[in-house]
Amino acid sequence: MIRTYPVKHYENVNKKTKILELSKEYRILAKSISCLQWKEFYKTGNLNRNLDIKELDSPLSERYKQTCQYQVVGVLKSWLSNRQKEFVRIVYHSNLPKEVKIKLFYINKYKKWFSKELKMRGNLIEKDIIKLSRKIIKEVIKRHKLPELKHCNLALDNKVAQISIKGDGANSFDYWIKLSTVDYGKPIYIPIKTNEYFESKKGILKKFCQINIDKDSGSIGLCLIKNIPSKKEDYIPLTPQIAIDLGLRNLFSLSDGSRYGVNFIEKIRHYDKIITEIMQNRQRQGLNPKSRKYKRAVKKFRKYLKNEIHRLLNSIIERYKPGEIVIEKLNFRNPDLSRRMNRLLSVFGKSIIKEYFSSIEELYGIKIKEINPAYTSQTCSKCGYVDKHNRKCQSVFICEYCRKKIHADVNASRNHLLRSSQKKLSNIYSSRDNILRELVIQFFERNPGVHSYANHLLVSNSYFTRFKDELRDKWKIFL
Repeated sequence: MIRTYPVKHYENVNKKTKILELSKEYRILAKSISCLQWKEFYKTGNLNRNLDIKELDSPLSERYKQTCQYQVVGVLKSWLSNRQKEFVRIVYHSNLPKEVKIKLFYINKYKKWFSKELKMRGNLIEKDIIKLSRKIIKEVIKRHKLPELKHCNLALDNKVAQISIKGDGANSFDYWIKLSTVDYGKPIYIPIKTNEYFESKKGILKKFCQINIDKDSGSIGLCLIKNIPSKKEDYIPLTPQIAIDLGLRNLFSLSDGSRYGVNFIEKIRHYDKIITEIMQNRQRQGLNPKSRKYKRAVKKFRKYLKNEIHRLLNSIIERYKPGEIVIEKLNFRNPDLSRRMNRLLSVFGKSIIKEYFSSIEELYGIKIKEINPAYTSQTCSKCGYVDKHNRKCQSVFICEYCRKKIHADVNASRNHLLRSSQKKLSNIYSSRDNILRELVIQFFERNPGVHSYANHLLVSNSYFTRFKDELRDKWKIFL
């Protein structure tokens, strides 16, 4: 499992100038390679990290070109994987026949949008369906901004950045990096001091480093890479499955009633106030709101968010040692916060949590299951009755049907747990209408003899009356 660790490095003015010059040319090269890779993609349907780029005009060596191309292809493949997910959502919600959808999913899974001929289970897929898949993926790509590489960091392997380990000519410092520059045959040597955290991580040091250039200040950051061994064999789950509801007042609410990050939103409001004031002051002066001060505040907020999420999730993992974690499809939003803060939370929060879950899945083998969150906050986890009046306020849930009283976030997390074993309700691509229909049907299956006390609830509940005809035919009951 690959992990990146920032380390302290030392460079004089001359070395810094050479690194900045190198990064400028590297980014220009990355942009040129990206253009060639997109041409290759639309021509063949594939990204080729061994594409011939010798003819590209650049002061960087062929070794740098190859290293840069590997990085660019990695970035583009990651971006395309997100477009694949969007492709699935579009096809799933379309009115296409089921057989066509299955074939489109197959084409998308294996990225065969640009194939001239393709077989599925030994049978040829119709050319019209392949052509349709090509149109869909092109439309999906058009909807999004292509990855920008003008500010990409430098991910350098041993061909251009050689790391000297302790005792191997690196006695004054912990490590040295011999970095090739724009000037052929004139490398520079960067001394490095590690830290206690880096040294405590057991793993193999990779012959690979990452150089980060801050686009505002021009400061240089350097990271070393370690291959951390998996702990799957040593990890013994104590809890088979837990479900987590994500919120802002209580960041994480668990199905057993535990809540982590209580009043988390108060700290968020503090950062929201600071960031909003900076923007408003700049706007009153007719200046660009995104000043250095604004960016520093956002960076500080992101650091807090990452530390807090990691701290709380680490506590949950340590306490429960789960075999599987069920979580809702992530959505960080709160009407009490500014649009700017909601956007920052959505971008930062989602990426931080996804990266964390991906990490523990790889490290410990914990399964992560994402479920559809539609109506989980309005559905009773005891009887299954769904009603917008069930949730009395942010924290209080009282079922109008069975009168079950519970903390609203805990109730939602228990619904996550129930849905994890139900294919129709857990499907993240299902529409809200389909989820609601299934909830209403399941309520009557749980409660076949609806008592007279609840009649007025069902008649006045728009969620149930929407499916009145369907329910009357099935249960011979008039709503």
